[in-house]
Amino acid sequence: MVDATKVSKIKIDTEYTGEKTFPLFSRFKQNGDKDKDAQCAIILGMNGSGKSTLARALSTETDETKFLDKEEEALESDFSNVHVFNEQFIVDNFHVPDIERLESVILLGDSSDNEKNITALREMKNRKLEERDEYCKEIDALKVTIGNHVENVKKLINPNSSSLNRLRSGYLIRDCVEGFISNVESILDGESNSIYDIDSLTTTGQVSDEDLNRWLAKFFGPVYLDAFLFGLNLYSDITLLNDNLLKSKEEIYTLFSQMRSSKSSVARKNIDSRIHREGSSYVSCLQSIIAQEFPNENKEIGEIIQECDNFSMVVKKKNSLDKEIEGIDSEIDIEFNSIEPKNRTHSAMEINKLLNIVFGPGGIKLAPSGVAGYRIINNRGYVTPNRLSIGERNILSLCYFFAKIAEGSDIEKSLRQNRIIVLDDPVSSFDKEKKYGVTLLLAYLFQYILSEDSDAKLIIMTHDNSFALNMKLAVSAINSSGLQCWKLSLDKDKSLEYSNFKYVDKYRDMLEGVYNFAVSKLDDSKVPDLNEIRRVWESFMLFELGQMNISDMAPVKILSGYFKNDSRIEKFLKVFVPMLFVNVGSHSQNDTMDGNLYLDPDLDDDQYYEYARCIICFMYFVAPHHIVWRLGGSAKDKDDRIEKLDILREEVLDKYKD
Repeated sequence: MVDATKVSKIKIDTEYTGEKTFPLFSRFKQNGDKDKDAQCAIILGMNGSGKSTLARALSTETDETKFLDKEEEALESDFSNVHVFNEQFIVDNFHVPDIERLESVILLGDSSDNEKNITALREMKNRKLEERDEYCKEIDALKVTIGNHVENVKKLINPNSSSLNRLRSGYLIRDCVEGFISNVESILDGESNSIYDIDSLTTTGQVSDEDLNRWLAKFFGPVYLDAFLFGLNLYSDITLLNDNLLKSKEEIYTLFSQMRSSKSSVARKNIDSRIHREGSSYVSCLQSIIAQEFPNENKEIGEIIQECDNFSMVVKKKNSLDKEIEGIDSEIDIEFNSIEPKNRTHSAMEINKLLNIVFGPGGIKLAPSGVAGYRIINNRGYVTPNRLSIGERNILSLCYFFAKIAEGSDIEKSLRQNRIIVLDDPVSSFDKEKKYGVTLLLAYLFQYILSEDSDAKLIIMTHDNSFALNMKLAVSAINSSGLQCWKLSLDKDKSLEYSNFKYVDKYRDMLEGVYNFAVSKLDDSKVPDLNEIRRVWESFMLFELGQMNISDMAPVKILSGYFKNDSRIEKFLKVFVPMLFVNVGSHSQNDTMDGNLYLDPDLDDDQYYEYARCIICFMYFVAPHHIVWRLGGSAKDKDDRIEKLDILREEVLDKYKD
């Protein structure tokens, strides 16, 4: 598990956005020094900002998600204590047709002797798992060591090795060492070598050189052990050894041929014994040549044999532990099955406490069914999940989520344990009444998650600014010093921006985007989409001029009469009115009827740029202070905007001079 108390940042590498670090809990003093990490992070994310990507990264354990401490050192990335409530959790639990019960939630309260047995079994299992982890680390280390030795031995069998090629028996050495390496790789991969025995080799017809060499390589272990202990044939004549090796190989082929043709069990037994002796003699001769001609590689082979023995011994111990752990799991399942019927009543009581906070008396409740799991009750009686409204399902899912986290203790107690709880849009698809109830529920549970003795951390993500503000107020009342408020950045170079939530202003953000586009050069500013321009124009017309229909030309025609004293503006408005009628925005019925289902822009880049400039100009003519003051900032910022708007005004009106 990851130590939640040490998590300061989360690094995520996605296919689409690349690697980003989210300093969710990082806090700094006014002088820039690192401060104590926050315990709760609230993140506001608009559509397309990456909120769902962040939630998915936290809900699935992969190498692409890393937990970092204050010093940006990686922590253990075991997700076992990271709990994510998102749309996928709801889908997994309730979006299945004809579900008639929930999965039984157990071990929320006292379960007598069964719970004690389960606790003891789990402790035993944890000890076994720790022991198994040590074996796994040892296995991994041995694989690296053996792999390094193998790479050194491969130099011996390189086809370009002049030292090996000059020997008459060089090709035999190369083939047998290749078989030895193949056997070693099979051992490291956990594959069985049992097929390479005499019976299996002789039942398939002609023995292939590869299979024969892998069978011969099985003698490397005992031969090298004898050589190490007794130094057999260490100084034999190399010419004699080459001759003996060639003769021995021919004899082995002959014996295998006899074995295939022999029908007598007595004769086959005798031939089998002779093949084994000849195989051992062959490898002994081969080892002597390697020892004299290639002492370094000979030493490496000896190291491989020794480390493979160690490897096999450790694997055997690990496999034995795996069987023991499997047996413990079976015992735990038996205990679980025996306590489920009596504990479901308590589980339902725990979940109903949470449901009562949301719905009040008479709302949705859970009741244990007669066989297993729960039945759902509302004020109409028993219902199945597919009869619930979307809001009811989501609330039931949320309460069920907290109950599943508990797993061994009461819900309130479990929320203080070392874990990371992630809530991704917990109030989505709710009407106002249910949203209020869920906000109360979360505020109640946050008191336990964020208590002084809690080791838990909380991440809340939402696209709803009002909910983000409510959560900020609720968390601040519990632990204001442990809260960080963020807004997901649309800037590809940033991940998060500090936010107050109270001052999130979507209209201002869109207006600023259109304004920057209009007063900048065409290629120097981000291009707003047509829907953003439409929304800015629609908002301005509604709240500044009280007009509901943005494609109605009449009000703008009437307005043009107020600018008779300025012929340039009057001419501009005569052109501007039909421009509005043609470019009403992305919700164009005619576009759809004409087959433009993707609602592609009707204008090229230059025309679109000019359209945005005319929109901003019109707003400046009608309400000279609207843009400047709506965007806010310092007095200097306002003066700069007035200067840019005056320049834009002259550039646009210049074409309408008399």
